[in-house]
Amino acid sequence: MKKILYFVSLLAITFTACDPMEDTYDELDKENDKAFYETRTELKEDYTLVDKDYELSENDDVKKFKSFSKTVKASEFVPAILDAKLIYGQPGAEFNISYKLYQGSLSYLKDLIKFKDDLAKVKTKYTLTKADYDSMGTEKGKPGEHDNFSSSTPASKYLPTFLKAKYPSAVKDFWVEITYKFYSGSVKTIKEVWAYNGTKWGIASPVAPSGVKLYELIAEDYDSMGEPGAHDNFSASVKPEDYLPKFLTIKAPFAYSKQNAKVAILYRFYKGKIEGKHTTVWEAKEFTFDGSVWKEYKSTVVASTKYTFKNKKWAYVPPIKMVKTDKAPNKAPYTLTDSDYELVGNGRFKNFDIRAGKPDESEAVRIAKLTTILKAKGVSIGDVYEVTYKAFNGTATVDMKIKLEAVADN
Repeated sequence: MKKILYFVSLLAITFTACDPMEDTYDELDKENDKAFYETRTELKEDYTLVDKDYELSENDDVKKFKSFSKTVKASEFVPAILDAKLIYGQPGAEFNISYKLYQGSLSYLKDLIKFKDDLAKVKTKYTLTKADYDSMGTEKGKPGEHDNFSSSTPASKYLPTFLKAKYPSAVKDFWVEITYKFYSGSVKTIKEVWAYNGTKWGIASPVAPSGVKLYELIAEDYDSMGEPGAHDNFSASVKPEDYLPKFLTIKAPFAYSKQNAKVAILYRFYKGKIEGKHTTVWEAKEFTFDGSVWKEYKSTVVASTKYTFKNKKWAYVPPIKMVKTDKAPNKAPYTLTDSDYELVGNGRFKNFDIRAGKPDESEAVRIAKLTTILKAKGVSIGDVYEVTYKAFNGTATVDMKIKLEAVADN
């Protein structure tokens, strides 16, 4: 019996002997933590990188261009910059870190400018004569009747045939500047460049990508904007970005002013004296309508992503969205509360109105609102919830269920 007691006592001594060392390690950890944090500054709010921050990057392109891009991603290099800045954040806190993001230039704008420059270099020029109009018909309603074109006798109807006969040996991409008379209350002189595409003739015109409308400013447009009308151009002191968004708001047809509509504007820009000569060139900008204002496309924009400080290092926080799933839930069932409905603007009736034509008719809209609610409670990628919510179908308010999975929102 004594042997057993001695054995138990020995074990107790052994375990007790370990405690002082554990305390020592704890003290060392505390000292190390203290030394770590004493050399750093706490980040207490969202932050925007400045030029000196980019110089802390381990990536040469980030250092050189002071920005990130689609290939040099902020999510990969911002954490190291924050670590190098010797800053830290409270555990669990997420911070929006803003930075410059290079989206790339719009190459088609350069093509538009080149097209306008090429137009000015067309060497072959021809002015229609009386005989030319007569050759298109002299009877009533024909160009030869008054030796001009008009809205009822448009150039587009007669010039393709005329040019094919005039330049029978034309090869593809042959351009000619045609000067003709056009009647619209009075006779005006029109100059157009026509091009042969290898099969037929047509007006040479620049091409914008699908979904982008093209507009070239004319004298009346510059005049309508005030100061640009002095010389029918913009300049370093009369900047196009100060005038064009408002011009589009006033001038753009209704068809242009739809959500995400895009318009490319061609305009003249005075560059000052170059080699002793006043120089005006073509420039172009693309604008997108966001539903209320026209915004210019910028090759470099300010973007932001979230980061958190854990295990003494900064880490990227992947964006999360909720998607409908058939997976088995790994989280407790959740039923929306009154405050949840209030959070997404449905607090009045505390349900989703799914009647036809109502805001919550679309399941996608409901999922977006449920995403906002669940993210406010804290979710992680891979979480699967079965959510119960109330829906008004026009007859009654019923309970509806949906299973949602948290996935990366790339």
